[in-house]
Amino acid sequence: MNIHKLFSTILIACISFGLYSQEELDVFFAKNDIDGNCYATCLIPPVFDTIREQVLVNPSYTRIDIFEPEFDTIEIEYTISPQQIKYEIIPAVYDTIKETVILKEAYNHLSIKKDTKEEETTCYEKFTESYETTPPTRRWNFYVKPNCVATEEDDCLEFMPGNFPPSYDSTTISVRTCEVKLATGETIEQEEMVLTRYALISPPQIKETVVPEVKKTIKRVVLSKEAVSGLTEIPAEYKTIYKLKLIKDGDKTQSLPVICDQLALSHLTQIQKTLKKQGYLKGKADGILDQRTKLAIIQFQKDKQLPMGQFDYETLRILGINL
Repeated sequence: MNIHKLFSTILIACISFGLYSQEELDVFFAKNDIDGNCYATCLIPPVFDTIREQVLVNPSYTRIDIFEPEFDTIEIEYTISPQQIKYEIIPAVYDTIKETVILKEAYNHLSIKKDTKEEETTCYEKFTESYETTPPTRRWNFYVKPNCVATEEDDCLEFMPGNFPPSYDSTTISVRTCEVKLATGETIEQEEMVLTRYALISPPQIKETVVPEVKKTIKRVVLSKEAVSGLTEIPAEYKTIYKLKLIKDGDKTQSLPVICDQLALSHLTQIQKTLKKQGYLKGKADGILDQRTKLAIIQFQKDKQLPMGQFDYETLRILGINL
């Protein structure tokens, strides 16, 4: 704490506890002089100037910096399966055709009286006669390819139409040579068979389908910039401080022209309001020069570096009192 602050603090304390007597320092007490003006003894504070100064906090130095490597993410596309051609065998399409084949023509059957055993021996002459049971036909069938060599037997089979000759059967006919006996007639219906054959509508085919290639994209992290080190010059760091430089000595008393007591008291209420507005005075502005008002004025004078202890002209001017 400098001398000015110490002395002003002591002055405020002395006024607060009534340690100053009227003879030592008449605080806020003006005396009339022979010229009709009022004078009073004031404490003159020292005058200081604020000096700005740069103080070195950290000196300049060289720092070694290590820069980490940098990486990039790239996308790579690769083929899982290439383009392929798929072959599909479409089987042949056939139509079913049903045909009725006459196995035996209708005929008339005559019933006669049975011959005796003697007649059976002497009255009949036997001979063999062939007859057609199945007419010639043309139908589809499997045939073995000529000169075919294969591991599987079915690989040598070929389905194609072919001509089938008629079928014949033989029977023994007995011709009666003796007198014909009277007989009764009977019609025998023809015998038929339903044959099923297959007609080719479309032959077998091979269907070709193109299967596109399948690709997949993956991400990889690759080094784009390697780790490096470098030197960085760090400038010095300064801090701004402010110092008080003594311009004019103070801490002494001096008799100065002041406002006379009655005139000062007439403006006391306005002075109190200004001090209260600036935070120096607590309580009401009642126009009474009591201990709290004196302390508030002295604190104001101390902060503004004004002569302390009286109603001097400079103090009233700064408080906004126009005389």
